Amino acid sequence: MRPFLFPALAIYSASSSYRSIAGNWQAVPNSIQWIDARKHRTQILLDSIPEGDFKAIRFSIGLSEAVNHSDPNLYAAKHPLNPSFNNLHWNWQTGYIFLALEGTYRQSNGQLSGYVYHFANDPQRTTITLTLPKNISGNASLDIDFDIAALLNVPSPISFSKDGASTHSREGDPIPQALKRNLPGAFQIKRIRAAAPIRADTRPLPIDLPDTPTPYPFKLGNRLPIPSLPLDNPLIAERIELGRRLFHDPQLSIDDTIACASCHQEDHAFSDPARISAGVNGQFSRRHSMPLFNLAWKDSFFWDGRAHSLREQVLIPIEDPREMGESIDHVIEKLSADADYPTLFSNAFGSASITPLTIGLALENFLLSLTSYNSKFDQAMSGKAQLSPSEQRGFELFMTEFEPRSRQYGADCFHCHGGALFHGQPLSR
Repeated sequence: MRPFLFPALAIYSASSSYRSIAGNWQAVPNSIQWIDARKHRTQILLDSIPEGDFKAIRFSIGLSEAVNHSDPNLYAAKHPLNPSFNNLHWNWQTGYIFLALEGTYRQSNGQLSGYVYHFANDPQRTTITLTLPKNISGNASLDIDFDIAALLNVPSPISFSKDGASTHSREGDPIPQALKRNLPGAFQIKRIRAAAPIRADTRPLPIDLPDTPTPYPFKLGNRLPIPSLPLDNPLIAERIELGRRLFHDPQLSIDDTIACASCHQEDHAFSDPARISAGVNGQFSRRHSMPLFNLAWKDSFFWDGRAHSLREQVLIPIEDPREMGESIDHVIEKLSADADYPTLFSNAFGSASITPLTIGLALENFLLSLTSYNSKFDQAMSGKAQLSPSEQRGFELFMTEFEPRSRQYGADCFHCHGGALFHGQPLSR
């Protein structure tokens, strides 16, 4: 087997502790961490280390049984255990992936093939102990190397071609057992440095709130994780109502015939029953109109993900010649001359002035309020309904991997449509 290419690594570390020069282990509270190499999430800040000198560090790859099987939807939006944030929770098995290693390798015949190693389940939790080359105090920075080659070779060599290129850590599977034996030797202290200064909190402030905004209660079911809503555009009733009016207003198009709602129809999950959506002047867009619900859990938009916020995304179709074909400046002129809009913008932003930003923020507010959490599937998962035999069989096929080595012959849909929202996850696309 030749060296693998393009690895993507995600890993959980929990229960950190330091060993003092007196030989006692000092636990570090609230030290659950998530590391993701592809997202360059490789720095951990532990700000509760007690005073003293220490000669070793100890941590676990994996979570305690109680935490691993806790309700994942109770964690805050940016908490390492929020499943929408980390994409490492197997919601159908009520547990987290402790280490996910994915990528491609070159076979002996020169062809590229993929590997998916998901190290998970309670028995796989592994404790790592590293002796420090010199005693340190709590105010220090450690650089720790993670050697993937050692993980796959020492002391138990693993071959993608011979042992299998995928694992989901089922009981009795030799691959996770080998990974567990190899993990302690895959970590090494590289160097010790002085701790970097802690950055101040720079959370954005709300943009142009009116004097007396009406908070809007965001609704979600208990199967859905807490989303990361924009702090600078909090949901308020006045902006949602303005966004709703804009969404259904054909004045956003060049000939006043096409509204956002023309292609994103509420009766069709805010999507289009036609394969390709029609724009102004009888033109057709290049792609099907995406459904617009549960957008609060997404951080990129359009089919190719080129927009990184809803306020950015909503303005692009307005000026697309295949869609609405209008200039944003002319839209502002039309809305400013409308009898209702100056008052609506004043209610939403404290000023009657209409700008591209306020149009984008209002539409973003409205779209974020569109949530789906009471389908038959949601009801079945909460025990309020029952799937038919064919639906249940489809669910089993959807959630079962295709791994002949372990005699699993499912449809493997969950790898690209995983999590509570059944959308693509970064580790498995």
